[in-house]
Amino acid sequence: MTLRVLKIFLISLKIGAFTFGGGYAMIPVFQNEYSEKRNWINSKDITDIFALAQSLPGVLAVNSSMLIGFKTAGFMGAFSAALGIILPSLIAMGVVAALFSSIAENSYIIGALRGLSAAVAALMLSAVLNLRKNSINDAMGIIMVVATLAICFIFPNLNAIWLILLGGLTGLAFMAFQRKGYQK
Repeated sequence: MTLRVLKIFLISLKIGAFTFGGGYAMIPVFQNEYSEKRNWINSKDITDIFALAQSLPGVLAVNSSMLIGFKTAGFMGAFSAALGIILPSLIAMGVVAALFSSIAENSYIIGALRGLSAAVAALMLSAVLNLRKNSINDAMGIIMVVATLAICFIFPNLNAIWLILLGGLTGLAFMAFQRKGYQK
């Protein structure tokens, strides 16, 4: 096992153990660890990886960590990233399942979970603002954001899959239109 693969496992283990709120809350942590601290992958690639990971079946945190691991160290990087990100949750779920009946009504646990919820909301806002830097950099990006927000407000119960598919098709159409313009 190479040193980089071991580092990917340890980074993923740390992210999996100390980041609450799922994949979106992990975006700024992934950017900090892989892009800013180690410069193994650039911020734009992380944005693209999260976009791809959202469109794949499965858990966003696992998908994105595997894709980042693969980008930085191939198949072994993907495997070690997945193992590192999943392991803390498996251990925590085992402990919670064993102790659930004794902690479900504990006021301290309920208070801690409420505090974590507020922190997760702040992390998700941070992730959105960081993703905005790489995703919304032209008129087309602004139009897509405004259109998506309008669709979300008009159809609040619309399944996210339809938004993802519509966004992907719109992006493909825009790229085809752009390429056709370059060929003239």
